Amino acid sequence: MKATGRSRALDAYEIRIVKKLAKSPMIYACSLVSDHAAIRRAQSLTEDGDLVEVWRGLDCVYSSGIESRGTARSA
Repeated sequence: MKATGRSRALDAYEIRIVKKLAKSPMIYACSLVSDHAAIRRAQSLTEDGDLVEVWRGLDCVYSSGIESRGTARSA
C-alpha cells in the first residue's frame, strides 16, 4: 500500500489506571494521534471510581478522580 501525504505522526502515551479495590496501577502503553484520542481510550478502559492519568512523555495530559475518591467530578 502507498502512504498518503496526510499521514500523521503518532505520539506515545502511557495510561495509568488504579481500580477501586486495587493497590497497584494497571499501565497501558499505546501510540495515538492526539491527546484527545488518548483520553478517549483511557475513558473506555475505566469504570466509575477508578483513578486515571494519561501521560505523553513527562506531561500529564489528563487526570480524573485524583483529588478525592469521595468527591464527584465530571470529566
